Amino acid sequence: MIELGVRIISETVRHRTVPCLSDEYYYITGRFFGIDTVAGELASLIAEYGSATLRTDFGLDDETFIDIVQEVLRLLDMDNIFGFHWLGVIHLTIGT
Repeated sequence: MIELGVRIISETVRHRTVPCLSDEYYYITGRFFGIDTVAGELASLIAEYGSATLRTDFGLDDETFIDIVQEVLRLLDMDNIFGFHWLGVIHLTIGT
Protein backbone atom coordinates (compact mmCIF):
# COMPACT_ATOMS: atom_id res chain seq x y z
CA MET A 1 0.00 0.00 0.00
CA ILE A 2 1.40 3.39 -0.95
CA GLU A 3 0.02 6.66 0.39
CA LEU A 4 1.41 10.08 -0.53
CA GLY A 5 4.30 8.37 -2.24
CA VAL A 6 5.41 6.56 0.92
CA ARG A 7 5.29 2.79 1.13
CA ILE A 8 3.19 1.94 4.21
CA ILE A 9 2.85 -1.81 3.81
CA SER A 10 5.42 -3.93 2.06
CA GLU A 11 4.45 -5.71 -1.13
CA THR A 12 5.54 -8.93 0.58
CA VAL A 13 2.78 -8.73 3.19
CA ARG A 14 0.89 -11.49 1.38
CA HIS A 15 3.76 -13.83 2.30
CA ARG A 16 3.42 -12.94 5.98
CA THR A 17 -0.11 -14.15 6.54
CA VAL A 18 -0.99 -16.72 9.17
CA PRO A 19 -2.90 -19.91 8.37
CA CYS A 20 -5.43 -19.51 11.20
CA LEU A 21 -6.74 -16.76 13.47
CA SER A 22 -5.18 -18.28 16.57
CA ASP A 23 -1.80 -17.18 15.16
CA GLU A 24 -2.93 -13.59 14.63
CA TYR A 25 -1.24 -10.82 16.69
CA TYR A 26 -4.20 -9.93 18.92
CA TYR A 27 -4.84 -13.60 19.73
CA ILE A 28 -1.21 -14.29 20.60
CA THR A 29 -0.97 -11.22 22.84
CA GLY A 30 -4.27 -11.95 24.61
CA ARG A 31 -5.94 -8.86 23.20
CA PHE A 32 -8.79 -10.47 21.27
CA PHE A 33 -12.23 -10.50 22.91
CA GLY A 34 -15.68 -11.33 21.62
CA ILE A 35 -18.28 -8.65 21.03
CA ASP A 36 -20.03 -9.59 24.29
CA THR A 37 -16.93 -9.19 26.49
CA VAL A 38 -14.79 -6.52 24.85
CA ALA A 39 -16.47 -3.56 26.60
CA GLY A 40 -15.59 -4.86 30.06
CA GLU A 41 -11.98 -5.50 29.04
CA LEU A 42 -11.70 -2.05 27.47
CA ALA A 43 -13.12 -0.43 30.61
CA SER A 44 -10.66 -2.28 32.85
CA LEU A 45 -7.67 -1.22 30.77
CA ILE A 46 -8.86 2.37 30.48
CA ALA A 47 -9.39 2.56 34.24
CA GLU A 48 -5.83 1.36 34.77
CA TYR A 49 -3.91 3.00 31.92
CA GLY A 50 -6.14 5.74 30.49
CA SER A 51 -6.42 4.05 27.09
CA ALA A 52 -6.90 0.64 25.51
CA THR A 53 -6.50 -1.09 22.16
CA LEU A 54 -8.18 -4.46 21.71
CA ARG A 55 -9.47 -6.54 18.83
CA THR A 56 -12.88 -8.06 18.42
CA ASP A 57 -14.79 -9.51 15.48
CA PHE A 58 -13.56 -8.34 12.07
CA GLY A 59 -17.15 -7.51 11.08
CA LEU A 60 -17.57 -4.85 13.78
CA ASP A 61 -19.87 -2.15 12.42
CA ASP A 62 -20.44 1.45 13.53
CA GLU A 63 -23.66 0.68 15.39
CA THR A 64 -22.06 -2.10 17.44
CA PHE A 65 -19.01 0.08 18.08
CA ILE A 66 -21.26 2.81 19.49
CA ASP A 67 -22.98 0.24 21.71
CA ILE A 68 -19.58 -0.92 23.00
CA VAL A 69 -18.46 2.66 23.67
CA GLN A 70 -21.68 3.40 25.56
CA GLU A 71 -21.15 0.30 27.70
CA VAL A 72 -17.56 1.36 28.43
CA LEU A 73 -18.80 4.81 29.46
CA ARG A 74 -21.40 3.24 31.73
CA LEU A 75 -18.85 0.91 33.34
CA LEU A 76 -16.45 3.79 33.93
CA ASP A 77 -19.20 6.22 34.99
CA MET A 78 -17.93 8.76 32.44
CA ASP A 79 -19.61 11.12 30.00
CA ASN A 80 -17.18 11.08 27.08
CA ILE A 81 -14.26 9.24 25.60
CA PHE A 82 -12.24 9.42 22.37
CA GLY A 83 -11.60 6.56 20.00
CA PHE A 84 -12.08 4.70 16.76
CA HIS A 85 -12.45 1.25 15.27
CA TRP A 86 -10.95 -0.28 12.18
CA LEU A 87 -11.14 -3.88 10.98
CA GLY A 88 -12.24 -5.09 14.40
CA VAL A 89 -9.56 -3.19 16.32
CA ILE A 90 -10.94 -0.73 18.87
CA HIS A 91 -8.86 2.05 20.38
CA LEU A 92 -10.32 4.20 23.18
CA THR A 93 -8.69 6.83 25.37
CA ILE A 94 -9.87 9.27 27.99
CA GLY A 95 -7.62 11.92 26.48
CA THR A 96 -7.32 15.34 28.07
